[in-house]
Amino acid sequence: MTVLHRLQCAEKKEETKAEQLYSKYYKLMLYAAMELLNDQMAAEDAVHEAFIKIIKIWIK
Repeated sequence: MTVLHRLQCAEKKEETKAEQLYSKYYKLMLYAAMELLNDQMAAEDAVHEAFIKIIKIWIK
């Protein structure tokens, strides 16, 4: 197995974990954001930004 192939497999595994995290917590986070912001678009933006930050920290 080449190094490139190993890296691709690792990236896919991390992507899968990120997708699972997103699927598991999206609705809960959206609900909390809606309670705070009372605006659907702002709440969705806040949740997406939070996930981006979480994934960036997780990748490091």
